[in-house]
Amino acid sequence: MKKIVLTAFSAVLAMNAGSANAATFDLIVNYLPAGVIIDSDGDGNTATGAQNPTEAFSARQIQLFGAAETFWETVLTGFTGLTNAVYTLDAWMTYEDGSDGSLAFAGPRSFATQSGFDRAIGGFMQFDSADFGADAEFPQSEQLFLDSAIHEVAHALGFGTQFEFNDLVDATGNNYIGENALAVFNAVNGTSVSSILLENGGGHWNECWVAGLDGAACLPEDGTPALGLFNDPELMTPFAVDIPATLSPTTIAAFRDLGYETIDPYAAVSIPLAANIGTTPSPVPLPASGLLLLGALGFVPALRRKSKRA
Repeated sequence: MKKIVLTAFSAVLAMNAGSANAATFDLIVNYLPAGVIIDSDGDGNTATGAQNPTEAFSARQIQLFGAAETFWETVLTGFTGLTNAVYTLDAWMTYEDGSDGSLAFAGPRSFATQSGFDRAIGGFMQFDSADFGADAEFPQSEQLFLDSAIHEVAHALGFGTQFEFNDLVDATGNNYIGENALAVFNAVNGTSVSSILLENGGGHWNECWVAGLDGAACLPEDGTPALGLFNDPELMTPFAVDIPATLSPTTIAAFRDLGYETIDPYAAVSIPLAANIGTTPSPVPLPASGLLLLGALGFVPALRRKSKRA
């Protein structure tokens, strides 16, 4: 089993400077080169928790990062009480644990209280060069890279990492109780549940989070549902598969519970296809068109996503 994580990016800001949402919600990503010393836990001391990027992202990966950035600048339109919400991310690549281990990890690194919400205002993401580097033995596909980028940007923005701080989980930490996401979940699925099942640790929707979708034989620990088709393709479930992910209305509504202003949760949203990035004028569809294991890094929650090879 592999585990995944996130990213978004900065060199692409010029490419997306004309985004309609740029004035209200901005992602600024610092793409760190090989050889720098990173204070990865944000405590001001590089003697502890330091990381050392060993490889730079490729130009193609930067291009895909740009699509991930544009995607979230489209879905998220602001933050409650702020005229212009800015979020800064540091992204880097280094050897972590080899192939078939962790793909990457990410989480928020700095916080602020805003309009009653505990808001993440800065974060980090680390990718394993053994999976995404130029010399990876079993390199992951471009689509999996893009999906994991979008997934983990969500974690850096607070999905899963800020649930507890905003009182969105019950005492066990394994059930989501946020008002907006719960209402949308029930509306979409025709249910009347009082909570949504999370992965143990609360970082993702449980692989079998939609009752009846995967059936009683769904095995959330290895991502093998009764359908026999890998696992739930929802972006924010624990397991990733090498097909384009989907973004549910419930996930969009969860960002409202975190204090973000968003598009209509029921709007048609498609995860961009890596094959179209750089080959069409509008690689990231607008919402109305057809078409990131709980770990710890110092005091900062960092989330990984698991994946299975197709």
